[in-house]
Amino acid sequence: MLLGENKLVDILDGQKSGSYDCVIPVSGGKDSTYVLYYAVKKLGLKVICVNYDSGFQSKLAMRNMKRACEILDVPFVIYKADFQERVKIVKGILNIAKTVGIPIGICANCHNGIRSASRRVAKLHGVKTIISGTTQFERFGANPITGRNYSVRRLAKCSLPKILPSLIRVSALIALERIRLGMPIWDRKYFFGDNGNVKTVHLYDYIPWACMHKDIVELLAKEVGWEHSKERVDRFDCLLHPFLNYKWFQETGISLDGYLYSDMVRMGAMSREDALSREQTIERKLQEDCSDLIKLPEFTDVALDWVRP
Repeated sequence: MLLGENKLVDILDGQKSGSYDCVIPVSGGKDSTYVLYYAVKKLGLKVICVNYDSGFQSKLAMRNMKRACEILDVPFVIYKADFQERVKIVKGILNIAKTVGIPIGICANCHNGIRSASRRVAKLHGVKTIISGTTQFERFGANPITGRNYSVRRLAKCSLPKILPSLIRVSALIALERIRLGMPIWDRKYFFGDNGNVKTVHLYDYIPWACMHKDIVELLAKEVGWEHSKERVDRFDCLLHPFLNYKWFQETGISLDGYLYSDMVRMGAMSREDALSREQTIERKLQEDCSDLIKLPEFTDVALDWVRP
């Protein structure tokens, strides 16, 4: 059940401080762009945006972010990751995937980079609220194929000598990156909860999810010049995302996006036929979409022959 806009306004009013009312992390996708639009145009908030540039973002997503912030007259802060560090982590994960058969942890600390960048901007400007575009349908902590317990069970089925060197290397690189970003190596409250005076508010806990607005794509295109890729309205902003779809499909028979589409069908936000059509497109292009990563010069030496069509 949605908490309602009035509840959201009460929370935001109680948290206002500093030069800005809130920090909004953006990715260039539909959901986060709508959060930005809603905060500025509907709630009249003084916003500062932040993006964690992992190096794997699409050029289209970056254009969307810059254009929207310019049109809405919102400051835009970009935290650039050490891309060579990111490359080492992702290559390590792909090496493990050769043995395991699926890429475990392919997001490779990116989500924590986003959280860290948002908190750093909030702290710098004395802001007490971060407004996130993550929805309750995207929080998979209890899902059987996500999380630490799943990863441990999956890895335990493999030959330890084959994966142990890469596993140690990836873990060490992630730990070092977190230290460099000023994050604890592990602190659940830091990564998933509120931290000190900074409160994270999930907009779509209060108002209908952006996908529920039938004309959201047209609205964003008109108001902030938002664009999507030729074949996708969503999930086109990151080159690593297809590996998540691949992992889910190999483990469950449905992609991660398809899992979200099924929620949208149940909510009446998408027809079953549309969901099936999108899922079939994803499945048909899984191998091709995963192979887009090796078009980057840094990945030309990576073999993806374990990715089955």
